[in-house]
Amino acid sequence: MHEFFSSMEACMLTTQPRSQLPLYGLQVFECAARHLSFTLAADELCVSQGAVSKQIAQLEARLGHLLFLRGTRCLSLTPAAERLLPFVSEGLARMGEGLGALQTLPRQQAISIKVPSCASRWLLRRLQDFEGEAVEVRGSHSHGIDFAREPFDLAIVYQPTQARLLHSQPLFRERLTPICTPAFAAKYQLFERPITDLLALPLLHASADRRDWRNWFATFVETPWLP
Repeated sequence: MHEFFSSMEACMLTTQPRSQLPLYGLQVFECAARHLSFTLAADELCVSQGAVSKQIAQLEARLGHLLFLRGTRCLSLTPAAERLLPFVSEGLARMGEGLGALQTLPRQQAISIKVPSCASRWLLRRLQDFEGEAVEVRGSHSHGIDFAREPFDLAIVYQPTQARLLHSQPLFRERLTPICTPAFAAKYQLFERPITDLLALPLLHASADRRDWRNWFATFVETPWLP
């Protein structure tokens, strides 16, 4: 009857979802079984001897079997532990081989870049330099960036002055040129009027703060622009 119960329980354990397997407890068990010492296992795992004992006790309670016979100065494996140990050792070895195999693969790095929509068009033509490199580039459009909260590796932003507390590199100076359709110029006779008359005409703004026109008028028109 005892052997039948043990076989049934072992069968039940193998059908448990992998997400519920006590992986750390099995690792501690393998280490303690290999050394036949909780003290040496604790040294290898960089934990206390009490932590090893606790993990073994929890694993024994979960399996319903004693795994170690505690002697005065030594440990010995129970029949249940001797049956379990080869499977655990092989499983841990296979996982180690799998992790080692990843070391031979080229490392992939992801770079998060935040750019405004206008800068993205400039950037796309220059991303060809990354072809053939093990670098994944992720871009997102943003009108404003919260440098304190948003995660990013690189940002292209409009910054009149060099940002403090951040490493920044100027890319190029801004050049603003007013443009319009021929019909608009003819309707308002733009080439026959002083430049200050632009203040009274309907203007399109690329940003909510209207900084483009504000900066242009501040540079070329003595009369300040007050929208």
